[in-house]
Amino acid sequence: RNIEYQYDQHELLENVKCLKLIFASNNWYLAIETEEGQFRLLRIAFIKKIHYAKDKTTYQQHTLAKYRHYFETMQNPMTLEGVAIQTAILKAHPAIKRYFVKDMKPFFLSQQFIETTEDGSVIFSVDYTQALEILPFIKQWSPSLELLEPQSLKTILKEELSQALSLYN
Repeated sequence: RNIEYQYDQHELLENVKCLKLIFASNNWYLAIETEEGQFRLLRIAFIKKIHYAKDKTTYQQHTLAKYRHYFETMQNPMTLEGVAIQTAILKAHPAIKRYFVKDMKPFFLSQQFIETTEDGSVIFSVDYTQALEILPFIKQWSPSLELLEPQSLKTILKEELSQALSLYN
């Protein structure tokens, strides 16, 4: 298909392979592979037109199969394909621990309970591919959710929180 897409700028994506419709974070997305072999998620609301490409070739199952792991492990629309996975260690303070205890429904597919501390806090881990995949979640639960590791993600979080605070000073 040829897709006219308007996000930051107008794009004409030609001869894309439409792989899958995905509903995530209250939005619909179309997973595609571009003519150059790049994987992308397009938010449906920003698609202006879809029409048949002049080249009406089909694609084989192996094209879809190479993204199967991504579709099975995608946590939200900010999960990147083909990027190294990192792990964050988080601490849910006693005020919110009930949402993070062992066997509670996880917020992320990769979320793993680690331990309950002496003060009643819950330590758990979450895998992520980029800061934008996990930082909104941490901010949402702030100040009762503490990022313990990694330091690189803490640095980004501190900078973003500092910028936010400067708006109110």
